[in-house]
Amino acid sequence: MKTIQKYSTEQLIDLNELFYGASSVTYHKLYHGTYLEILMDNGTYASFYLSHRDFNLIKGNFFIEDIHKAIERMQDGFAYTLEFNPNNNKFPVKIFFKNSKEYIIDTMDCNTNELEFILRAYNNQKDCN
Repeated sequence: MKTIQKYSTEQLIDLNELFYGASSVTYHKLYHGTYLEILMDNGTYASFYLSHRDFNLIKGNFFIEDIHKAIERMQDGFAYTLEFNPNNNKFPVKIFFKNSKEYIIDTMDCNTNELEFILRAYNNQKDCN
């Protein structure tokens, strides 16, 4: 059996798109991770060995919907604060989005790589406007 691969946030976004655009998906939850096979429209298979965390986030469409939503909140001018919890190895970062009255309107849990991706994407979008 392969070892669990460490994927970048960009790779996980691509994998999330493959997962939801696939003709068929088969997965096997194993002790240390999840083995995923994706049948693509052209008849070829791609296989991945993911951590349980990454697989569950892909199943929940995190890398498409949640990350995009966080970037949009920032673009829409919502203030945000970050809380770091180094004891939480799956989601050490919590982003709090606040409205103009400083009420928390939304939160998002992520890791530092995902946070860096969100901030980089937001800054790139901001520079384009």
